[in-house]
Amino acid sequence: MLQELMNMVRQFGHQTVVENPEVPNEHNEDVMRQAGDSIYSGLQQSANDNDTESMEGLLRGEQSHPAVEKVQHNFADNIVQKFGINSGVAQGLSASLIPSVLRSLLRRPGTGGALSLSSLISSLTGGNQQVKQNGLLGTLGAKLGLDKDGDGDVDLADLTRMVRK
Repeated sequence: MLQELMNMVRQFGHQTVVENPEVPNEHNEDVMRQAGDSIYSGLQQSANDNDTESMEGLLRGEQSHPAVEKVQHNFADNIVQKFGINSGVAQGLSASLIPSVLRSLLRRPGTGGALSLSSLISSLTGGNQQVKQNGLLGTLGAKLGLDKDGDGDVDLADLTRMVRK
């Protein structure tokens, strides 16, 4: 999962980071790695806390959501401290890069996302907390509009309705 996340960061980060004259070329890869680490940490914390509200905001990439703002702030602070990047530049990078990557995480029809919701949650929770993972998956899936039959969870019946459309 982390590799797929980093691929997305590199894809979105090329213009935002690599082509940005305010980011020294020797720090391009490290800045993008820091973005991936910040996103992964934010998602992992939400999953481990079973915080579906934060997870939903993160996966939608809602820039004004407190969980997204926290990831953006952590990323900006880290690159200012570690690489000496100007604070205003860091905030601009964060505001552009973090929501773009977050919105691309899940595989949705026509978006080309690289991860499924179940693989993402499994990776974030270590895959060994099956009950917690299933509860988080069902609740979060419903919040993300995947509960096609309106019964409050995401299951085979919902998949059947999605395929028949």
